[in-house]
Amino acid sequence: MSAHTLRHPVMFLNAGELADIRNRLGREPWARAYGRLIDSAEAATRREPRPAAGEYTQQCRAALFRDCGAVRDLGLAFALTGEERYARRAAAFLLAWSSDLSPRFPAPDVLPDLCAALSSLAYGVDLLWRARGFTDQDKNQVARWMDDLACDLETKTPDLSAAPWARLLFASAAVVVEDPRWFEAAFGGFGALLAAVMEPGGIVRPEAGGGEELKDALLTLKSLTCLAEAARHQGIDLYNHESEGKCLRSAFLAHAPFLTGRAAWPGSAGTPWESHSEAYEIAFRTWGDEDFSGVLRTRGRNAWDGRVLGPVTLTHGADFGDGR
Repeated sequence: MSAHTLRHPVMFLNAGELADIRNRLGREPWARAYGRLIDSAEAATRREPRPAAGEYTQQCRAALFRDCGAVRDLGLAFALTGEERYARRAAAFLLAWSSDLSPRFPAPDVLPDLCAALSSLAYGVDLLWRARGFTDQDKNQVARWMDDLACDLETKTPDLSAAPWARLLFASAAVVVEDPRWFEAAFGGFGALLAAVMEPGGIVRPEAGGGEELKDALLTLKSLTCLAEAARHQGIDLYNHESEGKCLRSAFLAHAPFLTGRAAWPGSAGTPWESHSEAYEIAFRTWGDEDFSGVLRTRGRNAWDGRVLGPVTLTHGADFGDGR
């Protein structure tokens, strides 16, 4: 395990990557994605936070993802423009949720949603870290809350489909709390996790049965990809980590035919359009396979990851090399 860095921003983007994004804003598809980001951030400046009081329940889900996404989008807008008004508004959302939402995971079935949304919030916190509108007092309040959440999660035993999301919450806590011990909980034993959630051919099947197995598989692949991206910013290569012949690249290759229409998912009449295929932006940037750019050409490059990463084409999209 490498020596960890906590020089913000450090979660899914760093200062050099933000500079690269600014240099692409005049070209497509980044210009369109940037416009969508700014529209979302502006909308967030006109809304009030609606935090859940007490323990999280499924009834709070829409408000949780909306407000955590607002923190992420405001953080990205601040990081790319330097406008403090975005930071001040993000701080209002952060303080409201860290004051009202209990730092506990009340039931196993809510763990994936809660971990995903809070990881999105942590992404925003990381991007806001040096803003004047996000004070040391604000940071301390949010950090205590995230540390309590991670401590509570540490006492839980998530099922297989929730385990990658739990690890992502630990990585998020490490960034916000500035405590590297949570990185160890996030990245340790990654090979065993891969071996557990992947079949030998690369298919991810976190759960058996149900009518949305492809979406569920890609959702788990997305969580593993977010975890690998957080690890990359700590100098740890989980993208190419192999265990029992299984690795992330083989999972992306195995699922690509189902998203381009070259194959039908077993037992499915077709491919659902909302299938979490936006993680292929990161796969193409990482490995450059034509199969991965083929998914993006088929599905389009204006996808928005509503769980964690938001405008992933803007932040992690690579040039195809043919002007597209």
